[in-house]
Amino acid sequence: MMTVADYRMLEDFPEPIKELKTFVLWEQFHEAGEVKKRPFDWRTSSGRGKGNDDVGLHLSFQRALTKLGEIDNPDVSLALYQPQGGSEINLERKGYLHILDLDGFVCNLDGRLRLLGLGWDIVHLCNDSYMELSPSGTGVKIFIVSDLLPSKKQVFQLPPNEFAINYPEVKKYGASHAVEIFSQGFWNCITGDAWDEKLKELKFLPASKMQDVIDLVKSKAATKSKPPILEHLVEGSPTHSKNRLTRNSLITLLAKIDNQSEQVWSDVANSLARVYGDSMEDVYVLYSKGDFNSCPYLKFDELAVRNRYRRALKEASGRAGGYGVSHLARLASVDIASLEFEGPPIVSAPIINASGITAAELATKTFPPLIWVVQDILPEGSYILSARPKVGKSWLALQICLGVAFGNTVFGKQVIHGKAIYLALEDNHRRLQSRLKLLRPQGYSTPNLILHTDWPAFDKGGIEKLIDAIETEHPKIIVIDTLAKVRPPMGRNSGVYEADYKALAPLTTVANKYRCTILVVTHNRKGKAETDPLEQISGSLGLSGAVDGALIIDGNRSDKTYTLSLIGRDIPNDDDLAISRQANGEWHLLGQAKQVFVSEERREISELLKLHPNGLKPKDVADLLGKKQGTIRKLLTSMLIDQQLESSKGIYTHPNAIGSNGGIGNSGNSSNEVTTDA
Repeated sequence: MMTVADYRMLEDFPEPIKELKTFVLWEQFHEAGEVKKRPFDWRTSSGRGKGNDDVGLHLSFQRALTKLGEIDNPDVSLALYQPQGGSEINLERKGYLHILDLDGFVCNLDGRLRLLGLGWDIVHLCNDSYMELSPSGTGVKIFIVSDLLPSKKQVFQLPPNEFAINYPEVKKYGASHAVEIFSQGFWNCITGDAWDEKLKELKFLPASKMQDVIDLVKSKAATKSKPPILEHLVEGSPTHSKNRLTRNSLITLLAKIDNQSEQVWSDVANSLARVYGDSMEDVYVLYSKGDFNSCPYLKFDELAVRNRYRRALKEASGRAGGYGVSHLARLASVDIASLEFEGPPIVSAPIINASGITAAELATKTFPPLIWVVQDILPEGSYILSARPKVGKSWLALQICLGVAFGNTVFGKQVIHGKAIYLALEDNHRRLQSRLKLLRPQGYSTPNLILHTDWPAFDKGGIEKLIDAIETEHPKIIVIDTLAKVRPPMGRNSGVYEADYKALAPLTTVANKYRCTILVVTHNRKGKAETDPLEQISGSLGLSGAVDGALIIDGNRSDKTYTLSLIGRDIPNDDDLAISRQANGEWHLLGQAKQVFVSEERREISELLKLHPNGLKPKDVADLLGKKQGTIRKLLTSMLIDQQLESSKGIYTHPNAIGSNGGIGNSGNSSNEVTTDA
């Protein structure tokens, strides 16, 4: 329980909520071996009296804190009552306070609190509104203001989550795993223990969006499934705690960790036992003795060391959290990204549902709306951005990041406002500053754009570091520029397709789990694919097969106009667009490629025929313009139908061509007949 002094955290509690006059007190007590809570009547000596619906118990925020100071009972804490009819708050406009209690969504893994992926989905749908840790430490509460009318308490019982198998004694992870939504007639404990700095602001959510939240939770409650094992965390947050270092990396760490301090010595036992089990008992003995760091422990007792390790094994099997590999790295003051792990990152291990899902079950599911980073162009998920070298793909990637950071449009399309992380791995700070000045001369200073010029390869901790960045910053988009800087080397026995697929598959898992966009920049191959734009991406089709889609720029540095092909599983109109690059590096959308480029090609034909008043045959036009005859014949026919050209006996002329006599005419070819050889 929290003392009155601990309530200094409530200084950052949202002010609109602090203005309410319905704060109450509650008491923690034990019954039948379980911890429970009940209303506390501060008017009686025993605390037993009427419930929190009694208006006589309702206090202002400051009076409630004063009462806490007067009560000599460490089991009494602060709560908020939502009366019948709801707690009205004026934020952006009139609304009512809704509290979402997410039970069993939090676990302490490797000394760090982790929130299930479904929790993050709910947080983001709630507009990243204020969220705090619950008193039990196994859940969170989200506070949101919405014009959705108050209703009775809603409880959505969820199937056991990922933590349930490893920690069956924690009911919140199994039988009690649920989402409860309160808007009237109930009281809720408050702690003021905000999840992080980015989730401290109370937000408004329109009724339709609040209903999306309810529909999402309802769809998850309808799912009946067994919990996956923790090592295959997908709904949760992947962590180093269950990843095993190679023996060499582990010895490297232990050689840099103090073996004289009893506290450090105990921490090492807990970490090794939790990650490696009984297989590391002998290694722990050698570490304790001082064989690794050449610092002998003068009071070394092998039996005591082995007993300590076995106690750590017993403790690790019965608690929902503890130290792991990350803690060992901290004790050794070593960057965990520099170490080698035994296998692939946890995030790449999929959950296999052997029972599948029936069409009837699928029909009952309700999915949250797709998140668009750039409306109709770039949705959530993993995508490739590919173009020939020096065309300007990095400029486009940076332009999108700036659009997200400032909430500005890109290509005239609406852009989601939030944080952007740009891994500019082929650039330096000077070059980045220069580009930002050009793209946004009115000022580019913002904490929403986070830039990195160095990042570990995916097989050297790059995926784990990316996950940590997402969990810390909650970005809407992450750009990796370029793939070559982070992809693992191809194995000696791996095929090209397999290696390419494995290089990007973990990113797709991460992007879909955290519902953000990961855009990977790479190059087009030499030459040009006449049929499928995906074939232009350098490498095998394993790259495009591993991601959700691709944005492919086709054109050369000397071109004025380029084609942007949009290909994706969630892009409804995966059509080609025409884009052009401005002098400051910014890209503009010109329209649909088939319209823009046809107009450009028609202009070229018109200008050419103006210079040849006696007319040209289709073959001559194609040769002079460097185009295919079939394409030119179709264009000439279309232009003839639209009366932009004239034709006689297979020779095409422009109506305004300059004749040999200096006048305006068509060299005597007056026929508008459409010939069959067009």
